[in-house]
Amino acid sequence: MQSNSTDDLINVYLADETKLYQDWYASVQPQSADPDTTQFGINESLEELKQRFIKWWQDSIETDSQRLQLLKDKLCKKWLELKDHEKVHVLIALVLDSLASLHLPHSVPVATILVTTGYLSHFCAECGS
Repeated sequence: MQSNSTDDLINVYLADETKLYQDWYASVQPQSADPDTTQFGINESLEELKQRFIKWWQDSIETDSQRLQLLKDKLCKKWLELKDHEKVHVLIALVLDSLASLHLPHSVPVATILVTTGYLSHFCAECGS
């Protein structure tokens, strides 16, 4: 069960794709962890952020065979059964539940991106055969 704050955040992301990708990027490139870092805005375009996400996903998830198999085991069967569900929040909740095992600090934007871009259909396609 998702909390209201998670639902609210998902609604914001569904309404504002740029914010979705900016929040994801800020979570994987935290500026506040280093006291010597000067805060700055994210100047990349939406398309650049989308490309960064794909590269990050491929480099951090798809190249890690243990993480990849864990995610496929937890997610793909459920995804293939429910991917045509009309309520996107249900699909995002399913993905959030599966991503929890990977301990990603930025699961909400990642789950939202994976669902809304159709990436999971590609990711889980071989699991259905």
